Amino acid sequence: MDDPSSSQHGDDPLWVVLSVVGYIVIGLGIAALAYLSLAEAALLGMSDVRLRAMRVNGDRRVAIIRSLVENNEFLNVIIIGVNVCIIVISTVTTVLVARAAAVDDIWHTERWREEAVHIGMLLVMLILAEIGPKTYGALYAERCALMVAPTMARLVRIAGPAMRVFTLAAHHILRGVGVQVAEKMELVTRDEIRAAADVGEEEGALEPEEGEMIDSVLELSIAEARDIMVPRVDIVALEETRSLDEVLQVISESGHSRIPIYSRTIDSITGVLYLTDLLMAMRDGAAEIDIRELAREPMYVPESKPLDELFSEMRERAIHLAIVVDEFGGTEGLVSIEDILEQLVGEIDDEHDVVTEDILVVSESEAFVSARLRIEDLNDELDLDLPDDEYDTVGGLVTGLAGHIPAVGEAFELNGVALRVDQVDEQYVERVQITVKHRDGGEN
Repeated sequence: MDDPSSSQHGDDPLWVVLSVVGYIVIGLGIAALAYLSLAEAALLGMSDVRLRAMRVNGDRRVAIIRSLVENNEFLNVIIIGVNVCIIVISTVTTVLVARAAAVDDIWHTERWREEAVHIGMLLVMLILAEIGPKTYGALYAERCALMVAPTMARLVRIAGPAMRVFTLAAHHILRGVGVQVAEKMELVTRDEIRAAADVGEEEGALEPEEGEMIDSVLELSIAEARDIMVPRVDIVALEETRSLDEVLQVISESGHSRIPIYSRTIDSITGVLYLTDLLMAMRDGAAEIDIRELAREPMYVPESKPLDELFSEMRERAIHLAIVVDEFGGTEGLVSIEDILEQLVGEIDDEHDVVTEDILVVSESEAFVSARLRIEDLNDELDLDLPDDEYDTVGGLVTGLAGHIPAVGEAFELNGVALRVDQVDEQYVERVQITVKHRDGGEN
């Protein structure tokens, strides 16, 4: 038998009106949640490449999209909006269910099935408001971004001041615990470009050589001057008091058209002599040629100079040679603009280059390598596991293992690899014999 009081409360007109309003609020909340989820997926899916392609059509909304994605304010508005929607929907749903349970005692009657269906429908709608819109927004990012951009821009303008306060507070907290916060979002990351190039190669849109070129350009921002410099011991340089005949002889023997000149020691490089400047002075019939007067001002760079920055600076200043110095100002090596270009397009040979093999493979387990070869490159080429944290080159490694300048025939074994000094030139190692004793996972 039904409780008359329960029936009376259940039919309360005020409660009926409030229930209707509650369901309307829930519906609007779900719609707003779906819209924000769609906007988030669409705007986050807009890369710089996509925006450039869309700009060709002349749609002014593209400029609005760019202004939104280039800062974090739209994302903060979406995050707060999503949380507000979820809180409102959850609160109203809880009130409706609690009221229905108190009035009708639904957990002890068959009406619980009906209420459970209502709750289940709300949960399904919440899931659809998240997953469905985000999936659609990601698949049709351009179309959806154009649709939501004007409204999102208005929301950002309205909520902007409050968002900036919240964002500033959040940034201070994050920086306080050591987290670096980017002021602007990266529209395209290095990994995304590399991934796009890989996909392009797989689908045949890019040739393998073009993919390698893209990788080389990306690596240029990671590599440093020390990675490609001609080491100090291999620098061909002239003492600034050398006679003209001596200068011409060095230029002829080395094949270099640009040579550093120094005062007393190579740590005091005072300029760079260009062969073209020397020839012009000789053509003009100068009685006495002082190479100090002809030498151009040298460009000094630290070992840690990123190659992309170095390349840009050398192009802007029209300089072909840069002197690499250590933390104390001593000469460590030199880098030419040709060296940097070779990182992009591969080896560039001219008529003066002497072709030498850095790695001469004798058998599957034996090879002769240049002591100037980087350990990282040796590991890649021969599938070895030699440590490269303390020394950059093979010559540096064997010298470090010996504790002195090793003599021909001295041998060392490290990580299953025997390294035997094969050639030495005065104060440094020239060539090393590599013999693989065993590799990880089995005997050789």
